Amino acid sequence: MGKPEVTEVNDFIGLSAGSPLDQVTCRIGLGVTTEPLSASPPRRHYLTEPGQVLLAPVDPVEMLDRIADFCRDSGVAVSDLVVSRIGAFPVPVKAAGGTPQDYPELNAELAWHPVFWLPPEMTLRATLTDDDGTIWIETDDEWATRVLLTLELAKIYDPETGWIDMLAIAGIDLSVPADAARFETWMAGGADEILDALEVGDLLPGDRALEWEVATAGAILARTMPGAYAVAGLSLAQLADDYAHDGTDPAFACYRLSVLGGFAYRDSDDPDAIDVFRSVTNDPDGIPDPPATFDRIRGALTRLRDQWAYALPATA
Repeated sequence: MGKPEVTEVNDFIGLSAGSPLDQVTCRIGLGVTTEPLSASPPRRHYLTEPGQVLLAPVDPVEMLDRIADFCRDSGVAVSDLVVSRIGAFPVPVKAAGGTPQDYPELNAELAWHPVFWLPPEMTLRATLTDDDGTIWIETDDEWATRVLLTLELAKIYDPETGWIDMLAIAGIDLSVPADAARFETWMAGGADEILDALEVGDLLPGDRALEWEVATAGAILARTMPGAYAVAGLSLAQLADDYAHDGTDPAFACYRLSVLGGFAYRDSDDPDAIDVFRSVTNDPDGIPDPPATFDRIRGALTRLRDQWAYALPATA
């Protein structure tokens, strides 16, 4: 099977940055049924606000706060997360079987979240072969984008009502002592007929086509990345200006800006920007001349802001 392609991308993907996916689900050729779930399982918002879609450029400063909140609330290490640069939610990456049991450190209070109950085809990178025999594996951005795309198309996440509560579907309420004890036993490796079988895959359409999901996620990513670069440039250049104006410690400013800049522009065609971001994040305590390094970072962010300003979403 060759690497899938979405032909006539503008016909399939009518997305401008921030457009609700519901506006294009009937046009993307996935063969995915996007009708609302017949049942009405409990839902809740977490790290998102009503009306927020999962795939749209996100301010990297805001995304860093979301990652910190997720790690604090879940107990999952930041090294076990993948974040799409056009995604509004971090995706755990350590899952071997797609259940909370892959995360012994998981805080049970967040175990209801669907990202901890993914089916195997969503926990693994898609590996495909081009027509010339070249093996192609999804990048982090492509994989996380595909996961979020699938969850939103299947209404497991709804912009207005939030995420489905997976434990509620299983009839488990952790505020009930017996249910809490049952879940704790299962997390420790005990068998449980319902929890062993619980997964997001049961809520997905049966006629899904992986190659189309991969291709469509890749097309949305490619179409939306200029907006993501633009949003990041506007935010980070302003943050650098604020640091300069407020007299923030240059070493702290260098470290924070390099982490954010390295995330947002890790594949930038500005080699000086990449070099300075990496030099600081690799050794945050060893900056030889923090004021000079800060000026260099600030200059790089200003260049990147100006380079991508044309792609700013209308709402930015």
